[in-house]
Amino acid sequence: MFRILSIIFFFISISTLFGQDREQFQHIVPSSGKSGKAIRAFNDMAYPKAIRIFEDLLQEGELNNSEKGLLAVTYYRLNEPVKAAYVFTQIGEENLSGEFLYTYARALQTLGKYRSAERIMKRYARENPDDTRARKQINTLSFVNSATATKRYEISLLDINSSNSDFGPFMSNGTLFFASDRDLETAIKRRTARDHKPYLNVFKSVSQGQGFSQPELLFPKLKSIFHDGPLCFNADGTEIFLTRNTFHSVFKQKGSDDYNRLMIIHFSRDANNKWNSPTELPLNEPGSSSGHPFLTPDGKRLWFTSNREGGFGGSDIWYVDRSPDGWHRPVNAGKEINTEGDEMFPFEDQNGILYFSSDGHLGMGGLDLFMAKKTEGKYVTKNMGHPINSGKDDFSIFVNDDGKTGFFASNRPGGQGDDDLYHFTIIKPVVFEEDASLQGLNNQNQLTFRIIDQETENPIENVDVGVLDNRGQYMGKAISDKEGEFIINGSTKGEVTVMAAAEFYYPYEKTLPVTESPVVIRLNPIPLYGIHGQITRSDNGSPLSDVTITVASASRDTRTFKTDSEGRFRIRLHPYSNYKLEFSRTGFTSIQTNYSTFSKNTGYQNLNLTVSLKMRPAF
Repeated sequence: MFRILSIIFFFISISTLFGQDREQFQHIVPSSGKSGKAIRAFNDMAYPKAIRIFEDLLQEGELNNSEKGLLAVTYYRLNEPVKAAYVFTQIGEENLSGEFLYTYARALQTLGKYRSAERIMKRYARENPDDTRARKQINTLSFVNSATATKRYEISLLDINSSNSDFGPFMSNGTLFFASDRDLETAIKRRTARDHKPYLNVFKSVSQGQGFSQPELLFPKLKSIFHDGPLCFNADGTEIFLTRNTFHSVFKQKGSDDYNRLMIIHFSRDANNKWNSPTELPLNEPGSSSGHPFLTPDGKRLWFTSNREGGFGGSDIWYVDRSPDGWHRPVNAGKEINTEGDEMFPFEDQNGILYFSSDGHLGMGGLDLFMAKKTEGKYVTKNMGHPINSGKDDFSIFVNDDGKTGFFASNRPGGQGDDDLYHFTIIKPVVFEEDASLQGLNNQNQLTFRIIDQETENPIENVDVGVLDNRGQYMGKAISDKEGEFIINGSTKGEVTVMAAAEFYYPYEKTLPVTESPVVIRLNPIPLYGIHGQITRSDNGSPLSDVTITVASASRDTRTFKTDSEGRFRIRLHPYSNYKLEFSRTGFTSIQTNYSTFSKNTGYQNLNLTVSLKMRPAF
């Protein structure tokens, strides 16, 4: 995530998210002069330099746990979660606390280790009860299981990506504009001091059938010598709003903490259709930064991202309205949108749906894409789902006028560079509950359900199910088929209550929203107990196939099983139960024995270790 934050919004990283490092990590005392240099490089966000020093000291065994923690955080910010998790493991989970513990959980989320991440995040939430990030992230496993059960998008990698970072797409009149730090064919190769990558510039690429033309630099004469982009246009293409971290100066303009700031500048066309010199918007503040502008189609509201005072955490989503009298005062989008984490890249479609990226709301790891709809004066926020979101950073969305297609950026595996542009097509839209009845999802003559194992995601058949409507009235009962599905006739609005019972699963009763079809029900399996073994002849030791095994219990139905061609069997049993087992086959003397799962370890136990399963010929 560091590359995203550092090159497109590093003012946020420094002054808020990473600026908080000065408080979060100021207790770390260097163990040596050399480690002091690494810590200073970390504080300056010169991460490659910090890693080089830290790694040398790690090989020499000269890093204490706090310094190792900084190394792990540095790896994570440079999008190397495997190395980050490895170093945190070396430190030991029991020795982690604060931001180190939180970053460890986030690294595990990025690696898809959601169960471990959730366990660690719950501990962090207990130790940091005021951190809203943690409260939102403690149910990641359940969310990911739910999100990945439904494929909502078709996505494809654009062929105009480079080996560097490409992001911030904006489509206007058949031309795709985006920000990139790809190399330019210039005599002087300028590089950032922090990660030695080129500075951002804005490029354009014309739509050509199924692809795009070779990207070209936008306005070569108007580019600055530092970061330019991302940008947006107004509806008729006569205005540009651009993120830039210099303005009319070859010198970096620094804030009070010695870090360079970003601001939003404005270009407009004159009567001769030429672009005027840029002007700074009044929303910019000298002590903070603003970027990621998006102007609504009516031209009356500019959304942007800022780390200014009055926010909720790292970077927040803000907006400023425009009237004939000019620009009004900036307004924070509110707690339904913003968290203690980072929110950025706002976009509003023609229906008033707000899209943005966040690492503070419940997601799949890293930055996720979210959408929010305002209802009764408050925003309702929803994760955009799978596969537009992944365990990596997914951000900077643009939705076309058709409302069904668009573009976004991600650093997920399989791309061409650090961050890549993707095209998406919606195949199953996210539905807000208040819209569900309008789309026929909450008022229909049939409701379809699907029952799956919470751990394996496999369908479960022969489950007895009963369903109540939103008023608590009985709708009907059913038994799930081999695909785990069943249908209940009738209609309801908003939600249903489902009661389910299946062998080897805990009883289930839960109220579920009816916002998609099928409604997915996840049953929690009870701990696995069972027996396995092999039946053989007592005279020559050869295996016996087709032996009937009768499993009887006073509290359960009697079941029968058969041994396979090798005389083997595997039978699942219930916990805390007593059984009578009988092994019989024509021509052999039966074997009878008792078995109890009380005080037994979970898993399948080898019955050959405790019972002689050698059958004697009867004649």
